[in-house]
Amino acid sequence: MFFCEISRCFRSFYRYTLAFLLFCLSSLTSNANEQQAEIQQLLADYDLAGIVWTTFDDGQKNSSFSGFANIKSNRRMQLDTKVQVGSVGKVVLAVGVLHLITTGKIHLNDSVEDLLPTLDWQNHWSNNAPITIEHLLAHTSGLDNIKMWQLLNSSTKPDTPLAEAFLNTDPHILTPRFEPGTQYSYSNMGYSLLGMIIQAVTRKDYEDYMDSLLEKLNMNDSTFNFVTQGSDSRLAMGYFEGTNPQIAVPMLLRPAGQFTTTVNDMSQFIQFLLGNGMSDNERIVQAALMNRLGVPKGTFAFESGLEHGHGLALAKRDRHGAIGYCHPGETFGFYANLCLFPEEKKGYFFAINTDNESALYDDFNRTLINQLNVRKATENYEAGSFNNPQQDISGLYILSPNNMLEFHWLDYMFNSIYLTATESGFKVYSLQQEEFEITTVGKFLYRRDGRINTSHVYYHDGQFAFISDGLNTYKKSSLSFLLLNWFVLILGCFALIVLIARGAVVSVRGFKKGINPILLPFSVLCLLAIPVYLYSQQSFLDFGEQTAASISLAVVSAGFPFACLIAALLYAKEKKLKSFDALITLIALMLALYLTVNDVLPIIFWK
Repeated sequence: MFFCEISRCFRSFYRYTLAFLLFCLSSLTSNANEQQAEIQQLLADYDLAGIVWTTFDDGQKNSSFSGFANIKSNRRMQLDTKVQVGSVGKVVLAVGVLHLITTGKIHLNDSVEDLLPTLDWQNHWSNNAPITIEHLLAHTSGLDNIKMWQLLNSSTKPDTPLAEAFLNTDPHILTPRFEPGTQYSYSNMGYSLLGMIIQAVTRKDYEDYMDSLLEKLNMNDSTFNFVTQGSDSRLAMGYFEGTNPQIAVPMLLRPAGQFTTTVNDMSQFIQFLLGNGMSDNERIVQAALMNRLGVPKGTFAFESGLEHGHGLALAKRDRHGAIGYCHPGETFGFYANLCLFPEEKKGYFFAINTDNESALYDDFNRTLINQLNVRKATENYEAGSFNNPQQDISGLYILSPNNMLEFHWLDYMFNSIYLTATESGFKVYSLQQEEFEITTVGKFLYRRDGRINTSHVYYHDGQFAFISDGLNTYKKSSLSFLLLNWFVLILGCFALIVLIARGAVVSVRGFKKGINPILLPFSVLCLLAIPVYLYSQQSFLDFGEQTAASISLAVVSAGFPFACLIAALLYAKEKKLKSFDALITLIALMLALYLTVNDVLPIIFWK
């Protein structure tokens, strides 16, 4: 009897256990199906070709795919499909640099100027604040992000020496725009310099050094060498705006964005990043350095109490109720993102082979965060009343610095923000995004709507006032001066429209009453049709080179101020300065001189 009871109990236990396991398996399958369906829907909504993704949850890997790797050949994405991930490769490159530090070849505080002495450094702070390896890794060097001729340059070859990216005629290309170490400002140039440092230290091409390291990380399907769809049939085709194909192109700043990988390799990389710097019982990166991958340090914003920012490889981000350490990436025809949640040993990666400006790629982040069931962050402050001088903080703030020096004027005009005080903090207004509110949560610390932790900090460096979110820093400026700039721009644009209309009317009527000087600037504006046509006939990859299109644009745009000046002098000679046409010409001259002073005219992208 006893054995019969034991047998019945065992059978019952077996049935319940089996039912429970089947239920769990069904739930997992259901969740996987839901994830697949949601991601497929996002692909359709945003007209994206295909995607590969992986999630890592405390040792459990789950990789999948959807859509097309090549639309024309009807080839679908697979787990072994290769993708290009742009700046996500910076994280892998950073690990390579940290490995050199771990093995004693270099140190975080080594001067980059000493390691690369042949470059023309123009660091005005070199005596007290030389640019270090840490500054390059954390994007706090002060160097500009990228030049148009470095980005769009079809003359670049896969083996073009890295130093050629810094041998341009621009003498200020290696001039920091702020004291190194004090602010964050994303720099592709900085990571290209890291590639040069690897070569200087190892005495081999950085691609070969990094590919050897990839083998140690068990990422055998990844490479830093140049790969095209023609040389590797497993590489997905890139696309612009839906179905416009774009093959891989070599990059001048290739250490900053040239990396080809697979979703399985990136899953392996996530596992390494969530570990303690070991791979197959070999120490790759010191544990102390691994702990700093996403932890900012040293900047004014960090020292003022803001914990969010960029560490040695990743940026700390507060999104969708979760605090993660992430790095997005874009390259021709691809978009990717890598995110880690170290406390829970979770992470994800995805790569999409379509660059679509209208796509909300953040929806994929939200989906994967929810599917991973990442623990929602808790507030790290106690709400209360803080005696901050709100009226002193209110006002206009301009990017300091903006991301690319050659677009400084555009960012000043269109990317500045304005703060107005509210009962609980400030309203933030901008031409580029919807208004939002930041709430006071501490002394000069603020939290943006939709965020969990502190997102902004206000600080003063002794000379200027700043507000920063850790990744964008704005300096307080004069609102009246910005409004004056807008007045000049609007008035000048109105004058251009009238000038074109008057020039067309005068041209149609002929020259019975003599030649009207307004025809001179009008003719120059008409000549803009030449570079417009020439640009339409060339590849966008030639945009940063000296071509017939770019040279003609530079010549015509440089000639416009002179045409306006000569026309104004002719009106003065004829004593017609009070005429309507003369007034329009003078206003157009004012706009031309204004744009010239702000380095907008002549329009040159190869310098």
